[in-house]
Amino acid sequence: MGTPDKIYYSDANFKKDMLHLKKHLENKYQAVFAPYRGGLTMGTKLSHILNIPLGVIDYQRLDSNMKAGSKNNRVRMAIEPIGKDETPFWAMKGKILLVDDICDTGKSIEKIYKFLKLVNSNIEIDILCIYGNKGAEEYLGKYLPEAKLNYLYDNEDKWVTFGTWEDDYNVCKACLQGEPCNKSPENMVHCNKHDKSFHWTHTCENFTLIRTHIVKFMGAGTLG
Repeated sequence: MGTPDKIYYSDANFKKDMLHLKKHLENKYQAVFAPYRGGLTMGTKLSHILNIPLGVIDYQRLDSNMKAGSKNNRVRMAIEPIGKDETPFWAMKGKILLVDDICDTGKSIEKIYKFLKLVNSNIEIDILCIYGNKGAEEYLGKYLPEAKLNYLYDNEDKWVTFGTWEDDYNVCKACLQGEPCNKSPENMVHCNKHDKSFHWTHTCENFTLIRTHIVKFMGAGTLG
């Protein structure tokens, strides 16, 4: 769901897909690795539901809005997962799962994959992303032929917004998903999802969820 040039991946989709993956991934992996930041939510969820340790990869790539020479294009292990048997990553054998939210070009996954194999050449690595595309598959096929890119959906060269961790909480859900806005309070994301009593004003893409001057803060005073 989304506009013609954008895709909106909702929180509901994420929960459904992670539960679906659990059935296929259980008892197959020693650990799950996820790059900072996009893969962390997926990695954390799979770590919990598969009951395996999570390794966090500190990786920053050079985006168009970053300046060259600003600590980009680096790869290092930020958190090393320790298995239940106290085996550190460098001594692990068997399979690990490398996950990310999207593999758009394949370049980030290539660097992370090679880094993990450099640390431990005895492991097998399966790659799984929520979104990917043929271009990334072709890139990895050329520069990382031993790896296979698995992904749930093709992003078709569109911009993907991940509702679970990228939602703009000042934007109506209906507008965000490209639907006609009916200005319903049910489309609003409130500070407390169980309490629909917060006042809100709506001007479509530019509105405030709550009027802060009337909200009690810790039971005393107000936010102005």
